[in-house]
Amino acid sequence: MANQPNIENFVTLYHCSTEDALAKIRKEGLLPFFDLCPEQRGGNDSVRGEIDLKFNEFAPIGLDRQRCIYAWLSKEDGEMNSENTWSYNRDTHIFLPVKVDIDKALVADVSYVTSVFNAYLLSEYVRLEFLQKNIRNYWSSALILKQFLSLTPEEKSRIKIPEVLIPGPISPEFIEFPNGEKTI
Repeated sequence: MANQPNIENFVTLYHCSTEDALAKIRKEGLLPFFDLCPEQRGGNDSVRGEIDLKFNEFAPIGLDRQRCIYAWLSKEDGEMNSENTWSYNRDTHIFLPVKVDIDKALVADVSYVTSVFNAYLLSEYVRLEFLQKNIRNYWSSALILKQFLSLTPEEKSRIKIPEVLIPGPISPEFIEFPNGEKTI
């Protein structure tokens, strides 16, 4: 038998997407943000790409924010934090439950990314010290999902807004579609 994933290592997380993207996700699964065509990415594409590249300069070896899929620990976290962090629209976005290996995903505090993103949107000039401080704080907050899940509630609260970075892609069989729809 081929290397089958140990299903006991998997938990359900919630990825924010649009209803318009469901047909493509059923066929291809979830692709990293920058593997999507521009129409699927939404607004502020060039700013997000520029920011991710800056974060990648300080990333642990082998990790690339542009090649990850993002998820939330719960649907409620996703709804609350997506409104505050990106261009989430309750009428057009949905949260897809995805099964994720706790040994392969990373949790980090997205509030540092949001600070940098907002600074970029407000001004073309962002101080290097501000960038580096927020980027270093982001990566120093990062933990393997398995480690994060074993923390006490008090320890978990040190990460203000936990986002989960999942090395992509995620194949359709690990995604739960609305109304119990099955993958193709």
